[in-house]
Amino acid sequence: MAHAKAALEQLEIAYTDYKQKRSLLDKALKATTRNERNIQNKMTSLTAAVDELNKCHTLWVSKGNISDEQLASPNQKFNSNWLESAWEENDSYQQMGEEAMEEMMPAATEDHQVFILSERLNSIKLDVTTRVDSLLQATAPSKMLINPATMKAHEELLKGVQSTFASDLDTAFNELKKKDCTNLKDHCTSLEIFRRDIQSKILSVQLQLADQQSAQQPNTTSPPAATRTHQRGMEMEKSRAPTFSGRTIDYPEFKRGWKKVAGVCWEDSNQVEQIKFKVDDESRRIISRCKTMDEVWKVLDSEFAQEQEVINAVDEELSKLLLYNCSVAEYIVKLCNHLPNLEAALDAVGGLDHLQSPDRVNLLISRFDDRTLHDWDYFRSKSTGPTYDRFMAFLIDRYDASKSSVARSRSTNLGEQTHSVNRISSSECHRCLKWSAKDKVYTCPGCGRGTGINENIHHCLEHCGVYMALSANERADCLQRAGWCPVHLMVVASIITKLFMERPLHF
Repeated sequence: MAHAKAALEQLEIAYTDYKQKRSLLDKALKATTRNERNIQNKMTSLTAAVDELNKCHTLWVSKGNISDEQLASPNQKFNSNWLESAWEENDSYQQMGEEAMEEMMPAATEDHQVFILSERLNSIKLDVTTRVDSLLQATAPSKMLINPATMKAHEELLKGVQSTFASDLDTAFNELKKKDCTNLKDHCTSLEIFRRDIQSKILSVQLQLADQQSAQQPNTTSPPAATRTHQRGMEMEKSRAPTFSGRTIDYPEFKRGWKKVAGVCWEDSNQVEQIKFKVDDESRRIISRCKTMDEVWKVLDSEFAQEQEVINAVDEELSKLLLYNCSVAEYIVKLCNHLPNLEAALDAVGGLDHLQSPDRVNLLISRFDDRTLHDWDYFRSKSTGPTYDRFMAFLIDRYDASKSSVARSRSTNLGEQTHSVNRISSSECHRCLKWSAKDKVYTCPGCGRGTGINENIHHCLEHCGVYMALSANERADCLQRAGWCPVHLMVVASIITKLFMERPLHF
């Protein structure tokens, strides 16, 4: 009976999970702005939930000795009709998902040809970028000396990249140019930016290969073997691996950086040991029993890469940004700098639609003043597309103007900042710290603060806030009443003799 009860509980949990996955897919299908990748992920999750439901139902029937008559009975909650209805419901949702993705696919027209050619060009760009980045890492100066066979292979790979960069890229671009003359200017600009970036990287690879070749040449003045071993041991590759702070919002970037750096340079067993020194204490305890990197990523993904966890972390970052005390111009600059990072974190778990909803845009514009809201309404009415895309275009359009406004605001407050610096530096002023009153109580002519006999002043006229806040005429009257020289800002000779011992009082 205990096994049957446990099997029944497991079946109920599987059914709850199935309903949740069904609700998420239904929400994705009914969204105003649908995402093909998001729908595909939700369809896969629903299929997995149905498979788990079948498995748990079979286990329950077996453990509980459920007969065919009991399964056919309408009084039985988890009968055969119930399971078949779940199958039919899953098939219906899968069909709706496929139809939705077909609707999002471009029609087989001239636009479809442009789409295919554009994707081909982007694929070539991605291939060239990936190979060049790999060569940059493989020939980096921090690496140990590369053997001649490996170096020759790197040179051959570089020649292949240069050939693709010179011929295949131009061919794909010319075909796209013929089909899409309308956006010719944008295509040319994008290709030129890509060329400049790749050419600089190829030059870096060539320089690094040349350095490796020169390092392999015999050197008659080389240090002893023991010294060379010690110097080589100082090049610790583990310092190049990224670190994880334990914040959910930082996890996608940490995982990407680890796979790109440590995942390429180290063996699996070495990665498992080294990653424990690159994460926070809580994460270290979670992965302490893992023996392979697959186990490590599975455990960390279950802890930090759940869609709802990332959504909560993004909401927390947005809340901090909304509560930040700053001007509208500073808010626009910070928003424009923060949103791409939040997009990358959500995109890693397939939850980008959470940030791109119109409700989220309405929340982000709540910090705008009336003038900026008016500009946003005008900008939105003059453009088309999803609300979030128009909002990002608006931020980019206002970014330079906001940066200039922030710079002007800081230059306007220069006087106030200078006064603040003076106030801070008063704690290190020699006169405030060393001078003392002798034979008579010293009174500040600005604020009237008194200093007892044989006590340090801790307050010279230059750092008196009341005196510095007076106008030029008021300062002159203050000095005249105190009997001070307004030119040299010093006490008359008779007062110097009585009050101060160390040196004349200069301000």
